[in-house]
Amino acid sequence: MTTLRDAISLFDAYYLTSKSDGHRDHCLGRLGDIRPSKPLRANSLLAFVGDVPIESITVADVQRWANSLVQQDGRYQSKSSTRPCTSGGLSASTVDGYRRVFSSFWKWAVRWPGIPVEANLTTAVAWPAAPKLNELPPKALSDTAVEALFKAPATMRDACLVRLLAFTGMRVHEAAALLLADLHLVERYALLRVAKGNKQRVIIFDDFTAALLAEYIEEYRPVTAVPQVFVTTMGKAQPITAETIRQALGRMAERAGIEEPVSPHRLRHWFATTALAAGGNLAAVQDLMGHSDPSMTRRYSKFNHVQLRQQYDEVFGGAAKAALSSGLFAAPTLLDGRRKRDEDYGRLATRVGFTWLGPLPGSTDAKTHWCCAEGHEWEASYRSLQQGGGCHECANLVRKTPGDFLALGRERGFFWVAGEATNNSTAVTWKCGECGHEWGATFNTIQQGGSCPACDQRHPPLEAEFFGLAARHDIEWAGEGVPANRQEKTRWRDKGGREWLASFESIDKRTTLTDGVQNARRPSMAYRELARDKGGEWLGDVVPPNNRVKTSWGCARCGETFEANYNRVQQGTCLCRPCALGESGRRAAGTKREKQLIESG
Repeated sequence: MTTLRDAISLFDAYYLTSKSDGHRDHCLGRLGDIRPSKPLRANSLLAFVGDVPIESITVADVQRWANSLVQQDGRYQSKSSTRPCTSGGLSASTVDGYRRVFSSFWKWAVRWPGIPVEANLTTAVAWPAAPKLNELPPKALSDTAVEALFKAPATMRDACLVRLLAFTGMRVHEAAALLLADLHLVERYALLRVAKGNKQRVIIFDDFTAALLAEYIEEYRPVTAVPQVFVTTMGKAQPITAETIRQALGRMAERAGIEEPVSPHRLRHWFATTALAAGGNLAAVQDLMGHSDPSMTRRYSKFNHVQLRQQYDEVFGGAAKAALSSGLFAAPTLLDGRRKRDEDYGRLATRVGFTWLGPLPGSTDAKTHWCCAEGHEWEASYRSLQQGGGCHECANLVRKTPGDFLALGRERGFFWVAGEATNNSTAVTWKCGECGHEWGATFNTIQQGGSCPACDQRHPPLEAEFFGLAARHDIEWAGEGVPANRQEKTRWRDKGGREWLASFESIDKRTTLTDGVQNARRPSMAYRELARDKGGEWLGDVVPPNNRVKTSWGCARCGETFEANYNRVQQGTCLCRPCALGESGRRAAGTKREKQLIESG
């Protein structure tokens, strides 16, 4: 004797496992989900008739179940969904979905050996008439709702998901199952291996979506062996499910104040209706959507991804963009403010004393062109300059030649005797022209005043030399004692009271002390004033030795405490990063990288 639960388990193991995850969830949800992690849906067949022997199920039982689907008290009452429970039974098209699932299951049971069931159950039950596909109006989102969704994501993952769903027409389970190996960002297409009907198809996306995906993968996606593109943001990284995407869209819709129903499939309808309204070729749109149903206006026609990309650009490029709301093609306004505009690059250049030459890159890690006050041009990212990077030539980071090493040695009274001149920071062997002592040091060390260790031991610096050096640079020597040599660091102080550590040689060789002063030790009053300006409190026990050492801060808005250095807090829009992300962003910011961003201020 085989019970209904056992039969569903066999159906799942020997039939549904070969189907896509979305199709499997669709079938098990209607028959009765036997997976421990999934709740049993109240209107499923298993919940209605119970775990009875499958051969005891009659036409009357199935007929009562079909009638209950139409007559139930409320929709979505038994589903884990962001949609509210509404009055009335299931729609005719939804009930028809139950019919098709039951028919597939029962036909399998008839063929399965050892299960004596009635073969005519699939035809003897009077199911409600299902509307024809071409008679159903598409339930597409409005342009206003889509534009609002693009401005509502709290994480980069959600921004990529809503962009893909809206501008590719992907089905929700296709987005959840998308693999990193099948994503081709340079060519702007992706291969979907679990498309509907257990088929494969290709989707095309635009340049900005490709840049957004690249930024998500490089900056936000946790480092994990999970092959799927999109993973969970809380706890250990796992592939997201279709329900996760539905819930994320629901939160975005609530945050954006959208009153009309929002779902992944409504975004898919928006893609198709927008493409056709913009003059898209019907055959190309069908291929982009992955339609193969014979009730469509023509047979399914295959295009390779090159032809599809050309058709896609015809629809969503050029004049078609102008026909749509400009906000639909604008960069998504993430709550964490990662996307930078022209004015952001201009403000950063002004703050660090450079000129931004462009062009605007796709992310803060992509390189763009800059020019320093000396006229040197180089490529660097927004983030590198924000973190203290600068002109390579002014910072002496340009690759040196053997002639540069020989010239530096003659200038300092040394000889370059061994070591390959590969870069400025690799130690090579030098020989002192006075005492013949050999030691290892980098090009930068010698250029910045590094001297022979043997000679330094014989001729230690004098206290008067430190006072004289400070007077020449209009600063104050604040060391507690005379260092043993010119390479040992000691404390210095500028007129503003800021202190930092540096050696005699480094101060002697500097033409400007801007870098040292910028990261110098600040008085406790500076930390308290900064915290007050940002809406919080400085909780440090002692003043850090410089601006790059982390200390404790507290946020008056949410009560959070965290560790961050002075520079990070100064560069932020507010003291507490979770407050900048917002309450919903704080719940969603769960990846390791996003946690690091929050902790670093």
